[in-house]
Amino acid sequence: RAGPGAQLAADALLQAVRVWRRRRQTPTAGAATSAPADVPDLEDESILATHMPEDDWLALAGQMRQSGDLRKALRACFLATLACLARLELIRVSRAKSNHEYRRELERRARGRPTAAPVFAEDIDLFERSWYGLHPATPDAVDTLQRNLEVIRGDRTG
Repeated sequence: RAGPGAQLAADALLQAVRVWRRRRQTPTAGAATSAPADVPDLEDESILATHMPEDDWLALAGQMRQSGDLRKALRACFLATLACLARLELIRVSRAKSNHEYRRELERRARGRPTAAPVFAEDIDLFERSWYGLHPATPDAVDTLQRNLEVIRGDRTG
């Protein structure tokens, strides 16, 4: 198990990758440079999952998928999951937390939801590989995040 220094280094590396990815993405000529005011900018790292309810994030994911932007669809699905976990009071959303801190918080709080933490860990892996890493987002990854959200929504021990 990695210590706090290793987690800090990993978080710093992820932040550096975020900055690098943001800088290498330039809008194409003639492309719209801003989204409508009521639709959050999925590229904005400061957006919080609690900005909208999970169903609105899922609707936005559907729009992104339909427009062919699977990377943003994946992010919208991930934000939907965080919004759901916050609604269920299994995590507290904060700009200061990393995804792995959310996972640890969920592991502590989700005692009556045995599959929530494992499927959320899978979500983190799929999301971070495409959002921060160099792996392309795929329709299968988006589908998996949507299925996992349904698992979390229905996960209760009897």
